[in-house]
Amino acid sequence: MIVLAASGSMWGQIEGETKIGIAREILRQVTTKLPPGLEIGFMAYGHRRKGDCDDIELPVTPGPGRGQGTRIAGTAAALRAAESLRFTEDAAAVIPVTDGLETCDMEKQLVTLAAPARLGTYELRYWDGQNPRTIATRPIEAQVSLNAPESVEIGRAVKVRWQGPGERDDAIHLFDPEATNGEGKVLRHRNLRNDDFENRTASLPAPAQPGQYLLRYWNGENMAALASQPLVVE
Repeated sequence: MIVLAASGSMWGQIEGETKIGIAREILRQVTTKLPPGLEIGFMAYGHRRKGDCDDIELPVTPGPGRGQGTRIAGTAAALRAAESLRFTEDAAAVIPVTDGLETCDMEKQLVTLAAPARLGTYELRYWDGQNPRTIATRPIEAQVSLNAPESVEIGRAVKVRWQGPGERDDAIHLFDPEATNGEGKVLRHRNLRNDDFENRTASLPAPAQPGQYLLRYWNGENMAALASQPLVVE
């Protein structure tokens, strides 16, 4: 999928040539070398309405014989691109080609990035595109956490706020650690993508029996609980 950034910052110049002109030339060179039959689409953003983060257009839907996808994308455009490629179902790639500046956030000097899908320590960098170099860095930790009430009444729904990778098979479990002779048992299961994924919340009904339970963030890929929180059912 090709995503072209056409927002205001792309009209800045590097050695007398606009950044969008450079991007177009790179895309022209790349797409002429792609194998026939390769499925590709084309997406652009920021080219019609100044400062509008939702100004995203898909002029060419993904299909065979249209070249290879290079996406020039800001955060919102990258997400829309992934959706159009049905990233939850099929193998696909979103390739950004951009100067890294999103003019819709320039006034607030704010950039929003999606968290990595893997836990660990990463580094945020401020990259100076005109004089290619890193001029500022800050470490950031990709973490998993749950935030829910400490107790809930029998049969009531418990609302869980979560932070984590949010991968396709990730879920929130309501777990009974004493069930099956102490081996534990999952009593409730809510796939994150089947609930309020955008607001990072999931709701599960409480058990019909009072007791001590656990809420767990379950990572489907690694088949492991990445975070847990006690829950008392009264």
